[in-house]
Amino acid sequence: MTWLIRIENLEEGPGTFAEGLWRRAVSAGAYTPIEKRTFGIADDIYEAGLLLAYLAFVTFCEANIIDSLSLQRLLESTFKLDLQATREYCLADDRLLEAVKFLDLGDGAGWELLQAMLNPDFRKRPIAEAKILELESANSILCEVADVGYCLYYGCFVKSIKSM
Repeated sequence: MTWLIRIENLEEGPGTFAEGLWRRAVSAGAYTPIEKRTFGIADDIYEAGLLLAYLAFVTFCEANIIDSLSLQRLLESTFKLDLQATREYCLADDRLLEAVKFLDLGDGAGWELLQAMLNPDFRKRPIAEAKILELESANSILCEVADVGYCLYYGCFVKSIKSM
């Protein structure tokens, strides 16, 4: 089932859709229906950033070194979303080094993307279309194209030219 968030749905009241989301939106300074919708999109971007971090660390680190809650605590509580400090911490732990190397690809494009997606100010988080346009103009790819023919293109999986 697909949900379509319309402005009129936002005005029906907090209990009708996602009370917790709208409560967080108001506490972040989103008061109008348009601001709340923007916050909702930005909240998804934030969660996608946490997922991207999780995928990088789980994929490239030794097994059972870090779980999703520990990684989230590390990012949010320990380092207060300061990805440069997180990177330095991870560099000191050999078990996390491969994830750091992955995020360092493309002159640190992975860290840059995570910092943007996890920006504490929801208004400064990127939207997928803007990042894709920015990268298409720069012809920048975060990682090498795998045999499957897909690559991580600044947070979005896109079909590579190689597989077409």
